[in-house]
Amino acid sequence: MFANRYELKYIIQTKNMSKLLDSFGQILTPDKNNKNNLGYYNHSIYFDTHKLRFYRDKQEGLLQRLKPRIRLYRGVNDFEIKSLFLEFKQKNDRTVFKNRVEIDAQTATELLLGCEQSYIDTVESKNETTELFYQLSKKYLLRPKVAVNYKRFAYFSELYPKLRVTVDQSIEASLDVSLRARKSSFANILSPRYTLIEFKYDSKLPKLLSSIIRAHELKNVTFSKYSNAMEVAYETARSTQNYRHNLYISAIKG
Repeated sequence: MFANRYELKYIIQTKNMSKLLDSFGQILTPDKNNKNNLGYYNHSIYFDTHKLRFYRDKQEGLLQRLKPRIRLYRGVNDFEIKSLFLEFKQKNDRTVFKNRVEIDAQTATELLLGCEQSYIDTVESKNETTELFYQLSKKYLLRPKVAVNYKRFAYFSELYPKLRVTVDQSIEASLDVSLRARKSSFANILSPRYTLIEFKYDSKLPKLLSSIIRAHELKNVTFSKYSNAMEVAYETARSTQNYRHNLYISAIKG
């Protein structure tokens, strides 16, 4: 699966979300995965190099950036895994390109445990996404670093077929990068009092939506779930002494 798009992000007070969504009227239709307006959990496990190359790319403001991750979709009521995907999110200035492929739990576990050189050399890749992951793993020795979880409400528009709007709440991070991670292991990286809303479109944001954004005086922000998760999770681990992780030390030393 491939997607080429632009993204605009806004952080607003959660108590104002209903009023904002009401402003869109019939423009937006809830995604079928919202499940009776309960939303669903997006649980992402991010990979990086030993010296956190991809994290540093963001901190240094590079225009071209890459984020390898495993994306899990979980049920809101039971936190059970519904599906898994291997994804790459690439950004070139303002353009976002994403590709992904669905994988099973066994494949996800193998990727999380680390691909040995002998395994990479013998695997017969069946698609471009897994091939790219194996190549990067072989070159950089990728390992899972941090997990992010949040509740998402997604919307599409019949009037603007290329438009997708996502509302993310309770954005949290954890150093538990296993498939068996519990909801209780996550800590907030954005206060529950605030919600992240994103507008994703392929060429130009519809004027009607632009006018609504202006009417609510929303201010465009840059917010990286991965970067914020790294900072919050590792700082929490260091201050509480609940974890020992040599990658944190390597990140400080450079």
